Amino acid sequence: RSVCASGRFAVSASRDESMAVFDLTRGVDLGQLYQDATGVTCVAMHSGSHLISGADDGRLCIFRAADWEQLMGMKGHGGRVTDVV
Repeated sequence: RSVCASGRFAVSASRDESMAVFDLTRGVDLGQLYQDATGVTCVAMHSGSHLISGADDGRLCIFRAADWEQLMGMKGHGGRVTDVV
């Protein structure tokens, strides 16, 4: 559904609850991140240090790129989040 890249990382979002994370400098798949939602609709990197994701259920999540820990999840919309910048 969505792909973003910033500096060393690229992230792709899927219709399921997952996001695939890639290290572009090493050329390796770093694994999956999961958002408790019906589907991840959009992703964006902020300064290469944080990932922001939006979902079908109106939820936004923020992940720290250093260790990919989910720092925050918030429900702010009644409908689908279609873009994050």
